[in-house]
Formats: sequence, C-alpha cells, structure tokens
Amino acid sequence: MKELIAAFAICAAFGGFAGATEGAAAIRAARGARRLTDIAALPVTDPGARLCYEGSIDRGQGNEDWNWGVYRDARGDWVLMEADGPGCIFNFVQHRFVTDCEAPVFRFYFEGESVPRLEISPAEFGVRSPFLAPLAGAQKWQGKWRHGPTDKMQDFSIVRSFVPMEFTNGVRITSSARLHGGEPGGWGHVQYHLYPSAEGLATFDPASDFAVLAQEYGRPLDAGSDAAADTPAGELAAGASVCLLERTGRGAVTAVSLVLPAFEQSQLTNLWLSLAFDGRECVRAPVGTFFGNEQTCIKKGARRADYDFETALLTFDLSHEGAIRLENRFPMPFWESARIVLENRGAVPVRTGAARVRTNSRLVYDRKTAGYFTATDYLPPTRNRRFRNAVIGQGVGCGQIVYSVITGSGFVDKACEGDVRLYLDNMAAPAAQSDGSESWGCWGMGFGNAPRSHPFSFYNSPDRLGPWSLCRLNVADSCNFRHVFRFEIEHGPDNLEENSSHSGQVFYYRRKN
Repeated sequence: MKELIAAFAICAAFGGFAGATEGAAAIRAARGARRLTDIAALPVTDPGARLCYEGSIDRGQGNEDWNWGVYRDARGDWVLMEADGPGCIFNFVQHRFVTDCEAPVFRFYFEGESVPRLEISPAEFGVRSPFLAPLAGAQKWQGKWRHGPTDKMQDFSIVRSFVPMEFTNGVRITSSARLHGGEPGGWGHVQYHLYPSAEGLATFDPASDFAVLAQEYGRPLDAGSDAAADTPAGELAAGASVCLLERTGRGAVTAVSLVLPAFEQSQLTNLWLSLAFDGRECVRAPVGTFFGNEQTCIKKGARRADYDFETALLTFDLSHEGAIRLENRFPMPFWESARIVLENRGAVPVRTGAARVRTNSRLVYDRKTAGYFTATDYLPPTRNRRFRNAVIGQGVGCGQIVYSVITGSGFVDKACEGDVRLYLDNMAAPAAQSDGSESWGCWGMGFGNAPRSHPFSFYNSPDRLGPWSLCRLNVADSCNFRHVFRFEIEHGPDNLEENSSHSGQVFYYRRKN
C-alpha cells in the first residue's frame, strides 16, 4: 500500500496520470487499494471482482432497516459482517440516534485473527489515521424523528469511510453495542469486493500512512491529458447543436468541461450531450445527470456557493454569480474515433461559455478488457406507482457501474425513503441495497440539511420536503456485472405519496461484445 500511495503522489505531482507511452503494454485492471490510486484503470473491467454487501436491510422487505447484527461472537460483540477469501472493503457507513445510547466501538479482524487489528470509535472517523478526511468522516446534527404519537429531537451521528482495507483470507467487523431498534438504531452497510485470488493484495495495516491519498482526494482527480479541443462562447439556438469534439485515432477523453454564463435550472434538462465512440453513440444524457446533479432549487437566503459540489471526478460549481461551471473527468477510451455534441432541446436560445474536451493519446487500452463509457436511457420525471419500484436504469452486456444520479420530487414526507436495489446478473435478489435512498450516498438522516458532498457522493435539497438530487460514485466499489443489471428505487412502505416522481440515469463502462 505504501508503494501505491507513493506512486499516486508522483503522478499527482506531474499533473495527473500520464498513462502508457506508445508501444507500452495496455493498462491493466486495478484491484484493492489501487482502484483509488490508478484513475486511468477505471475503464478496465476485472472479470474476477464481485461486489458484495452486508447491512441493516429488513430481511422481511419491510422498512425497519435499523437492525444490524448477524450474531454475537465469543467476546459478546455483534458481528456486522464477515467474509472468507481475498478482497477489499471500500465503504463502511453507520448512523444512529445517540441520545440514550452508548457509543459503539467497531473492531476489524483480518485473516482469521482472534485479536482485532483495529478498534475505532465513531468520533475518530475523519481525524484518526488512517481514517482521515475526506476519505473518512463523522458528523452530527439534530434530527426530527417521529416516534409514536410524538416527535422527538435527538442527536444523530453518521460515520463513513472509503479507506480501502485489503485482506487475503477473510475479514470480520463487529460492534461492541447492539445496533437494534428505534433507539439507538443501527442503519448501515459495508460494500466490498471479493476476488478469486489474492494477487496484488496485502493485508490492511492500520499503521499505513494514508495522508497523501487523503490529501489528493481533497481536490479534483483526472487521468491527465496531452491535447484539448476548445469551443468558444456563443449562443445555442433552440433545437440547434454544436460539436465539442471530433477526433479520429486511439486515446481517451479525460475531461468534458462546460460553462453556462446565464444559468437557469431548466438548462440541466434542456441541454443534452451525445457521446459517440468508434462510430457508436454510447451516451445520450441531459447535462444534469452527466455532471451529477439534476436540480438546483436554492433555498431562499442561501448562498449559491453552498450548492457547489466537488466529488473526485465530477464538478458542479455555482460559486460565480449567474454562471455555472461543470466538469466530468471519467476516462473514456476510444480506439477509432470520438465525437461529442451539445444539443439544445429547449424552446429558447441558451448562452454557452467556453467548452473544453481534454484527451490523452498516451492511455493505451485493450479493447478486450476496457469498456466504453456508457449511459442507460435517461428516466425523465416519472410518477411513482403504488408498490412499484422506479427503475432508474438497466443495461445488458459485461462491465461495471461507476456512478448514478437519482432525483425525487413531489414528496409530502419521507422524501429520502425508498431503498436502492441494485441487481447484478442474479435478478432474483439485489447484490447491493441501501436503507433509504440517502444512505446510498452515505448520508444518514434524509435531505433536511444543507447540500453536502464528499469525494464519492453529493446530495442537494432546499429542505426535507423539497426536490432532491443524489449522486453516488462507485469508483472503488464498482458494481461489476457480466450479463445484465437493473438499478431501482423502492416505492413502498414509507414513501407512497401518489404525486411523487423519480428520475435519473446510470453511467457505466461496457465492454464490446
């Protein structure tokens, strides 16, 4: 791990990942911690990687998703998850009411150890090495919780971690406190990969220095570039389009940047991007989903800058009065050609600022292992139907989901309810879920607080009952599928408002058949 972090620092110092030179071997799939340090490897699918999940989801398909604990171990702790074989934990999150509850101690055991290799309390996330911000964090706020006939105000605690924790022969996580029932509550989950072999993995060492990695994830990442196509500012008439990139040969798009100097909310759905690689359209998406946020209903009196976000690979910058700056930095390979077009589907002209598409011809990918950057069909705002889930996106082929955007509106209450249900190949049972839609992004108590972001997630809502938009990056814990996937939001027990709607889109890498 130390070598990987050192390599990451060198790449960052020279302006990103320069990639392979002409004649060099193709970029290989990244496993374990290297998924966070090798951005250029994101398009390469690891056929042996399998996304796994363990969490507090109600096994009876109800909505009591606050009970987390499989069994008690010899020490008396509650086992939250355990797995055999080689793999890597990428995401750990736990949230709870704390008013009348002892703070749990989480213990991590690796490789069949009888003594925990790591013990950590909620207050230490984000400040204790190696769980440093922004890769890990903790936050508290007062949340209104309906309990019986009265409302209670209680302190609410959230901890999250995206610190990679590799293991070669098994892992187990326990909690000293029982995470059960309405008080204290135990919502949470672990997402991790399992691999068929331990090649390239080393057992997690709590003494490792993650400071460089944490520092790099505090600013935008990209895979580097050696060329750029610029489009000057202008006006895009209703129904018109402009080509932002037209290129032949081999390489990868490494950033798509767009400025809208007179920004209005409608532009997020009226402006669309079309991305075609090797003569095939792979992405047709509104600007809102492509850049990670479908709505900007700014609360009265709030600063525009409060609604900015900067994830590792997506930027949504409202800090300049009247303007918006957008950027998507996911590497997008092509072998013959690349074409990107911006289209105005609205009824009025739109002023556009300078646009830039950066490319890197030094990134060498094998067509048999790397995938095209692809999007599902966009789901426009669609009225929810009672007890029928909203399908945000579905696809076929072989590849990996790397981010998703979900937007909800028209809710009277429980706006964040509705579990994410992600089906990968086995369509009979979800491969991953979430206790409420907000928990998919590792935000634990609805959308009643100001917009928030970390390197892997962003949510935006003016208040608890207003429209909301959530973006989650699965950069490390990519959702690998071999045949088919379906990404949906539950419309059931506690979010049955008949006037509610969902919209969104899923972005993934798809290998050529």
